[in-house]
Formats: sequence, C-alpha cells, structure tokens
Amino acid sequence: CEDMNRTFNLWRLEGIRQLGFLQAPWFADVKRSSPIALHNRFVHSLDVMTIATLIGYNAGLSQERLNTLRTAALTHDMGTPAGGDSVKFIDPAALDEDANYQRLLEQYPARKELWEKYGIDEQLLVETIHGQGVLGQILDIADKLAYTARDLWACEPYIQYGAKHMHQEGLQELLDLWESKSDVCGLWDSIIIAGDRVGFVDVERLETFLKIRTLMFRELYTHPHARLGEWLVARVLAKALYVQGELTRDQLLKMNDFGLEKLLDEKYSGRYTFAKPLVEDVSDSGQCRSFATLDEALQFQNSLFEQGNPFALIEDNNRLIKTGVHFNVVTRRGLLPFEKMYPERAQKIKQMAEIEFAVHVYFLTDEPAISRKALASLAQL
Repeated sequence: CEDMNRTFNLWRLEGIRQLGFLQAPWFADVKRSSPIALHNRFVHSLDVMTIATLIGYNAGLSQERLNTLRTAALTHDMGTPAGGDSVKFIDPAALDEDANYQRLLEQYPARKELWEKYGIDEQLLVETIHGQGVLGQILDIADKLAYTARDLWACEPYIQYGAKHMHQEGLQELLDLWESKSDVCGLWDSIIIAGDRVGFVDVERLETFLKIRTLMFRELYTHPHARLGEWLVARVLAKALYVQGELTRDQLLKMNDFGLEKLLDEKYSGRYTFAKPLVEDVSDSGQCRSFATLDEALQFQNSLFEQGNPFALIEDNNRLIKTGVHFNVVTRRGLLPFEKMYPERAQKIKQMAEIEFAVHVYFLTDEPAISRKALASLAQL
C-alpha cells in the first residue's frame, strides 16, 4: 500500500471530499454548514482496498491476483478531479477516471518496477478497473459497500435530523432498515466465486443493502436540494473557467478541493476568504422547483424570465436510479441474478428508485456575491 500510494501520489485524494459539493437536502431551510460531510477519496480508496482484500482472501485468490485486485482498489479513483463527482459533469468524457485509467497509468513509468515486484498484470488491472471478469465484479461490489457504509456513518447526524425535523419519510425508512440489520454493509463475508461470476449467499442482507443504497441515492445523492449548490458552482462557475481555458483537465487532476475553491474565489470575487465559500453563498439565495415533465419545467423557467429573473437552470434527471438488483445470489441452480430469482422483491426496490418529479429548475431569489445577471451570462458558456 505504501509503495502504491507513493508511486501514484494517492495522497492528493486526501484533499478531495467523497461527496464533493453535496449538501444536506434541507440546507436552504436550516442553513446548515456546507458541505454535508468531509470524508475524502483517499479514505474511500483504503475502504475499498480493505473490503476487496477480505473478499479476495476468503475466495482463495492467488497472491498475484489478490495484489492486482488490491492495486485496482487503491488506484481506482486516482483520476478523480478536484471537486469530485460534482465537477466531473463539466466534461464527462475527459474527466471519467475509469475511461482514462490507462492513460493515467502511463504517466507513471516507475509502476513497471512495482508490477515486477508484486506480480501484477497491467492488462488484468485495467480490465478490473473497467468492471470485467471476476476481479472487476469484486471491485464493483467492494466500491458500493465501501461508499454506502462510509457515507451512512459520515452523514448519520444529518439523516437523523432530516428524518425527525424535516419529515423526510424516505430517511426514516432508511434508518429503520439500517437498525434492522446493523451489519448490512458487511456483506463481504457473504460472497463466493463460482466460475466467472461472483454472488451473495445472504439474500436477505443483500436485499436490505440494496434498499438502503437506493434510498441514499433518492434521498441524498440525487436529491435536488442537496445538489443545488453543486449544480450552480460546478456547472456554471467552474465550467465557465473550463470552457474559457482558465481551468484545464490537467489542473483539475493535480489540485484538490482547497485549490479549486481558492481559484473560484479569486476568479469571481478577486479575493480569497474562508468566511463564506461560494457554494454556501450561492445556496443561501438558491431555490429549486421540481416537475414531472420537461415541458412543465420549461414553462416555469420562462415565467421566471418574464418576471425579470435572468437566471434559471434546468436539470433533467428523469431516469431510474441503478438499483443493483442484477447482482447474483446463490441458488440450487447456481448463481443467478437477484431480480430473476426474486422478481417481486426486485420490483419493490425498483419502485423505491422511481422519482415522480425528476426535472428540476434551479433559480435564485436574492442576489449573491455574484449577481444573477452575471451568473446567467456565465451559464451561456
């Protein structure tokens, strides 16, 4: 681990928050500090490596394959830009850490000494990152277990607050599920390998985990009020600099969140201050309205323009959350997808993932440090 961290400069990930600019969904109501949590991508990478190691060790992988799996887990996020997932929306193809993994590897010629030292197959490593083969399946499972567990732990105070005071029924349902199976994210002990497939033995715990993860996406990760600040800051302010060439892909892959926030403050306010980060300043003035269709959202956006509000952005998130019901489970007939063996239970999870009002309009009711007119002009870029 020390060799990998040193060679690939993974320490940079300590400065990149796991949840980017994501905020508590009720941020605008209670003025809670932003962002929602401070755990970082380096911790996440160690989490994934640990879980993948446990799975691979229990499965009896050879030392060389286990080393390749552990290397994939440690380095799978090394191409994450400053701002994390919030910023990847700027240029998805150029900033996708998986698609660019091979290119990033080639920037580290010293890796070949590590491959020889630890018996690592680079082609197998890249295939693992891309989710291929047994190792790719293990990495995918370890990644999902890791971020769900860590995010639950880090965001629990906010989840408890939202369930109790903001009456978010989905959050209360999430807490109830969590309390019903406290070891739900410890599914690494329930995994077997059969041929070229990986599957779960404990179906009940897998089902609970998939429900919890789905609710985390619905009630937190994709909640429009949680994303309001990141949408405005990343997709307007950071993207404007990126389009104009004042912020490049190479810069985003070398700096951390602190460096990105400093750059944004300097570019847009002419100063750098800890007093009020841009995401908070913009969110204090921000509002969001959600609609069932794009046409309804466009009508509302036009009404804002007619009322003299020059700034309103639309996000069309009208798609289902990926539920994970494709994961294999152990049956008398071998490993089969959960949704094939338990179609009714899988359908309930899919229904949990449905978002009735999935088209969002973000707009400002007050003037932040950057005026609405200036934001509207930047958004055109």
